[in-house]
Amino acid sequence: MARIAITTTTKAAYAGGANGCNIGLGLARNRTRIAVCVVSLMVSYLLQGRESVAGNEARVRFVTTGNLTILRKYDDDECKKGEQELARLRNGFLLANPGPPLQKIGMPLWEFHENAATELPVATGKRFHGMFYSYKGDLKCGIPFSFDFREGRDYEVVYDFPNIVAKCAVKIFLLEGNKASVRRTVQPVLPHRNPEACRHAFDKPRLF
Repeated sequence: MARIAITTTTKAAYAGGANGCNIGLGLARNRTRIAVCVVSLMVSYLLQGRESVAGNEARVRFVTTGNLTILRKYDDDECKKGEQELARLRNGFLLANPGPPLQKIGMPLWEFHENAATELPVATGKRFHGMFYSYKGDLKCGIPFSFDFREGRDYEVVYDFPNIVAKCAVKIFLLEGNKASVRRTVQPVLPHRNPEACRHAFDKPRLF
């Protein structure tokens, strides 16, 4: 279970690293919220089709089980370099999605709402660093995670934020087997070496 969880609420928490630490982060009560008006309604869409895995790549499905969830990747495990938004996910209707288009590239075991997951080719040979975060009421919970995806394999990275009591978590599965019988196998992930390292990216003011 790869996770660093970061949470913000009227009380906040930050949970940290794969299989590991939790960190908390507090926001003042009755914190002012910024409402962003989207002038043009944008409807998220799915790019469908089948893609084989290219050399030096793995196929990775990123999934959320809950409300609007943002996924970003970084070039380092301190979330300081190369920030890039990969997806905006929601396990349900998503009226407007200003993020990258969600994709399907033919991975097995798809059993999600069309807005809840995206499938992406991920370069192997170097460690992947990412961070999920989402809101539940006035609680924000984020999780930095790092993982070494292996070339030619299929993986599933699942962000779960069950309720305002439980901290959010990330689990990583290897999808293995033949076409007739594919199974999910939980992957061990080491705790983040410094759970506080990505707090600055978590706290960074954003318009939406």
